[in-house]
Parts: sequence; C-alpha cells; structure tokens
Amino acid sequence: MVLMFHSVVIIRDRKSPHRYAAMACLVKGVYRLEKDRKHRGGQLCQSEVDTDTAMWWSHFHYELVDMLLHQSKAGSPTIFGAVYRSKLCHAPTGPPNIVIAFRGTMMRRADWQANIMIYLGRLESNPRFTEGLKAVERAVEEVGWESVCVTGHSKGAAIGLLVGRAMAEKGKLIEAHLFNPPHPTVRNERPLGSISVLKPPRWLVSTVGVLHEVTSRALTYMTQEAEVVEEERERFESLSPWRPSLYVNTHDPICSAYITFFRAAQYLPPQLRGVAGTPHSIRQSMLCTLGVESRPHHLIPRAKLVIRRHHEFSSSFQDVREPHKLRQWCDVHPSNVEEVEAHRGGGLDGAELCYQ
Repeated sequence: MVLMFHSVVIIRDRKSPHRYAAMACLVKGVYRLEKDRKHRGGQLCQSEVDTDTAMWWSHFHYELVDMLLHQSKAGSPTIFGAVYRSKLCHAPTGPPNIVIAFRGTMMRRADWQANIMIYLGRLESNPRFTEGLKAVERAVEEVGWESVCVTGHSKGAAIGLLVGRAMAEKGKLIEAHLFNPPHPTVRNERPLGSISVLKPPRWLVSTVGVLHEVTSRALTYMTQEAEVVEEERERFESLSPWRPSLYVNTHDPICSAYITFFRAAQYLPPQLRGVAGTPHSIRQSMLCTLGVESRPHHLIPRAKLVIRRHHEFSSSFQDVREPHKLRQWCDVHPSNVEEVEAHRGGGLDGAELCYQ
C-alpha cells in the first residue's frame, strides 16, 4: 500500500471514506512502533522513531504524543497503543484533535492472553483496557469528548469498543472507527467463506440467526438472575445515543457476525421484535453456568456498519487471512464497500446484503 494522496484533504470531511483510511493508517503506525521497538532490542523512545514509521501519522498532520505500554511479567514492555495530536486548527467538521489508536494481535504472548480475555468476556480486567481508558479520559479532560477519537484493529478494536462503551455510559459519545472488531460467537455471516462449494443460502443463515436469538434469550433467563439481566438491559439501552463505526468484511469469520447480529431482528416474529434490542449471548450464559464471570461487551445497540465483500479466494492460508487484514481499509478508493445504519431493534437500513 502506497500513500499517494494529500493529507489535508484526507480527513477534512467526517463522511468521506478518506477519513477512515486515515484512521486505519494511524493504527498501522502503532504496529510499526511495536516492530521498531522489537528491532531495537526492547526499548523505543519517541526521538528514536524511524522516519518511515512516522510517515503513517505525519502524512495526516498528526504528531505522536505518547505510546501506551503493557508491561508483561517477563520481558520488555510492549507498545499496544499510541496517542496522536493533530497539528491543524480544530474545527467541528474537521479531523479529531486527539486520536487514541490500538493495534491488533502480533506474535506476543501478552497479545494472545488478551485475545483469550476477549472470548471469555473479561477484557475489562485486562491492563490494556485500563491504560487505554485512562488515556482517553485524559484526552477528554483536555480537549472535550467532541474532539477525541478512538480507533483500533482486531484486538485493538475490541479495546476501543470497550473504552467507547465506558465513555458512552458517562454521556461522552466519542467518535470511534473500529476495524475488524472480533465478535465472539458461534454463528457467522459467511461460514467457510473461502470454500466456494460451501456457500449456504441466505434463508439458512437467517434461520440460524433466529434460532440463535431464541436460544440465547432463553439461556440468559435460565442461567442469570432477573436483577442481573435487567441491569445489563439498562446499561445496553443507555448506549443507544452512541454510534461507533464498525468496519467488517463478509468473509472474515472474526468480525462478520456483526452483520448477522444487527440483521437478526428483521427475521424475528413481530412479537419478539420489541425486545430485540437487548443483549443476549450464548457464550456468556454458558460461562455463567461454569461460575466464570462474563459480560457481553461486544454487543452494542447501534452502529454504522461499513461492509466490504471479497469475491475471489484461493485455498491458501494467506488468502484466508486477507479479509481480516488492516490494509484493506487503508485504501482511499475501496471497492465492494457499502455503509449501512444498523440498529439492534430494527436491523439494517439502506442495504439488502446478499452473497456474491
């Protein structure tokens, strides 16, 4: 991927695809920072940042303010996030004044431990969430929540989503651009999408979605106390004013279930649509029966879904991983992309997804 566009134009318009391309590049900068730290033997100061690495944010008139570190029990601290500040004069429709970006998984033991926490619904107890939330709170206190943005990829998107939820519960609706956020579930928008022979018809996917809704709802009330269920419902509904942008690929098994999650309400019987906007998770219910405290932090009532389709795949492992990579969102002229308004109680507005 080559940056061939003018940086000021990229992020001036909030509705432009160039804006999320810029956010994706800022996340890429965090990946590069961690690679540079590893290459230098475990330590990296801001003055030692490579020029090629700095291009990922300086190209958009941002400067690196801080690096978010996670100190593991063994080894040097790893860089999992970064705080950027815009060099441009801030305007309501302009680029965010401060951007907090979180990278995804690399070949680090601490990264895989965080991934396990995501699927157990316990990311809130991970130090990376704690440090990320502190960074966002400092930024909000400094410039106001209207001028702050969080962004991240994969595991970093999960951290960003959880941070955004925590701020939204306080009434601070910060801007969020989350690329390929993991949706820990047993269902998928495109199961085995890389194998051309196994393409389930849409009616089958919809039926599975309805069965999942009914099953998860029943298990929730069977395994949890009514007070706990009601508390989660109220917290879920309090997030309705917040609308993060989720960037998903129909062929990515890690994030594509968000499409089914929001679309499921369209296929529920009319009697059940009124309660479709409540959080239910089979995984959470099963963990509760085992005595493991778990919360469905990945569930949100509203979002702007930016959906990308891939049409051609081979059977190689490299191609199967392609739909989850960040670089697909760094393109300022993406193909096969559409934006839809998603609401848990009303499905997807403005799009009728089909398999291609």
